[in-house]
Amino acid sequence: MTDQQASRPLAGIRVLDLTQMAAGPFATMLFADAGAEIIKVERPDKGDLMREFGPFLPADAEHAFGGGFLRHNRNKRSMTLNLRSPGGQALFRELVRHADVVWENFAPGTMEKFGLGYEHLREINPRLVYAAISGYGHTDILASPFWRRPAFDGIAQALGGLVDITGQPGGPPTLVGTIVGDIVPGLFCAYGVLVALRGRELTGRGQLVDVAMVDSMVSLCERLLMTYSMTKEVPPRGQDNLAAPYGVFPCKDGYVVITAAPHGVWTRLCQVMGREDLITDPRTATAAARAVNSASYLTPIIVDWLKDKTKAEVDAVFAEGDVPGSPVLTIPEVFDSPHVAARQMLLEYNHPVLGKLKVAGNPVKLSELPTPPAELPPRLGEHTDEVLRDLLGFDAARVAALRAEGVI
Repeated sequence: MTDQQASRPLAGIRVLDLTQMAAGPFATMLFADAGAEIIKVERPDKGDLMREFGPFLPADAEHAFGGGFLRHNRNKRSMTLNLRSPGGQALFRELVRHADVVWENFAPGTMEKFGLGYEHLREINPRLVYAAISGYGHTDILASPFWRRPAFDGIAQALGGLVDITGQPGGPPTLVGTIVGDIVPGLFCAYGVLVALRGRELTGRGQLVDVAMVDSMVSLCERLLMTYSMTKEVPPRGQDNLAAPYGVFPCKDGYVVITAAPHGVWTRLCQVMGREDLITDPRTATAAARAVNSASYLTPIIVDWLKDKTKAEVDAVFAEGDVPGSPVLTIPEVFDSPHVAARQMLLEYNHPVLGKLKVAGNPVKLSELPTPPAELPPRLGEHTDEVLRDLLGFDAARVAALRAEGVI
């Protein structure tokens, strides 16, 4: 742990991180940014499966530093441990005695097969918080009929309703363009672990934190679910049946987003468009009227106004007129955005093999703390000897014996 990490709010919290791929590693990365000690416990042969995912640069001939793994594993240590072996299971139990949190995203029942489920581990360490992310949740608290099924980001999006409401009007359902089915469960699980740690301060006992990917996607559809409960109506894909104008509109060199539904900002939009007549036009005078007449009347007017204007020109007009709208930025444009730079939302790795790389930063800015550090993600098993020495007091000979036995 760096000196900067040691001064952060979660310093002193030790996490045994068994998670792989995206949802779990993203969650534990947030804890690492806040100063928690994150020990990635990885299988000796290949480690976290995300290590296999690129992109890979030509300088990395061994494919040891893929972009998939670099994204979510800063500020962590890595040790290897064979949980399928009795020796590995026994060693993990010893580590649990010294841990605050065990975090995993295996299929439900996997840890129980190893004798390492929450009910087993809480007997070893009653203060342990056990966090589990899975597709449909574990059965300990509320059992889904789907709990045995596999799940990935796209499946969670589909079953949570997100895919059906995403896309162009009249077009097919569309996956969201980034892995929200992983990132959002990670966020919710990080929140859940913080709640459980606070609960431990009050009761002295840990508990199970169970987060389902599908549940997390359902939560993102909260407004639509409430609307359906009240009206039994769902807006057309890519549209809003309660607010207009609200959406993506084409312009000369790309697209812009306009969110000018409330009356005050709607008035300002009409003014910058030179269409003050729309303020009193019965078809557009109220939010309800605009919603009803959006596709047939209002949208064509806005599209016609935008057709000869660039994104930059529209952005300047909106900024001058205090209209809530913006250009739709491409990823290269986000990379070069002055806002992103000012908010330090790209952290830089100075990698010994790959050179300088940038990854997405942490959006939480705290007044009394600097931007979180960006220590390089660990090599597989880089800290195995160190962890066993520091936590369990093992000497070099004992570590070597465990390695020879295939335990680590």
